[in-house]
Amino acid sequence: MKESLWTLSDPCRSMWARADSLKGGIILSISILNGSHRSCHVQRLGRRYLLLTVLFLKSLSGAVAADPNFCGDPFSNHFGPFDYRTATAKQRRAVESVHYTAEIQRMLSGNTTSVGGDLAYTLRVFPNHHGALKTMADWSIRSKSNPAAGARYTVECWFDRGLRFRPDDSMVKMLFGIYQLQIGKAGEAVAQLEAARKGEVGPPDANLHYNLGLAYLKLGRFSEALENAHLAYGLGFPLPGLKNQLVRAGKWREPTRQPVGAAIEESEANKTDATKPVE
Repeated sequence: MKESLWTLSDPCRSMWARADSLKGGIILSISILNGSHRSCHVQRLGRRYLLLTVLFLKSLSGAVAADPNFCGDPFSNHFGPFDYRTATAKQRRAVESVHYTAEIQRMLSGNTTSVGGDLAYTLRVFPNHHGALKTMADWSIRSKSNPAAGARYTVECWFDRGLRFRPDDSMVKMLFGIYQLQIGKAGEAVAQLEAARKGEVGPPDANLHYNLGLAYLKLGRFSEALENAHLAYGLGFPLPGLKNQLVRAGKWREPTRQPVGAAIEESEANKTDATKPVE
């Protein structure tokens, strides 16, 4: 079989190979197995090697994504960046009136560019913009593309940027956990949702506990799923889906005590720890 030359048009933007995060880039050929990293091109890659290369890139993506440079610097932007929680109304309005309009929030159309492009602009100014992070995740799922058109970075990258920008923002962790649950990564979802729970400084969040219960259920950890279901429903969560799934699994039990009080005590303790001066 005659071998052909196949070149990635922009490998440094692809979701599998971001050469800007690796010293010297990546060479995608048989020599890559020998550790040669010299360029972002696929050299003399015949069709019979294509599947092997794609599988290799997929395995490589986790290691590449772990490099903070892979997702860019969330602390650098021409405007801002600002903590969305403490930004002024003027700062929010300047961005949201143009790049996070009602049409963008409903994922109907972009305003200055594509939906993904306007969301990316918003998240460069406010890396922990809760609404824009959720919309970016929803848009990626709906459009079946990651990164979404115009977004530049993957959904995972946008959450990574938000978490690096403000590690104390529990809402970012919760939204990231919900996204991971939506794409079938229950283990990762539990990690993020538990981190969000431990960082709560206000009243317990019913939505958090509901999704944490769903994640534990997916992992077959029924006692934790039931505990979080009791908390979610005790806090007034309206959807019966988690309870119904536990019933079908034969694991539902009515609560024998009020679980919400303990959760409130834990969140108050977190609040105290968060405001305690560092010695």
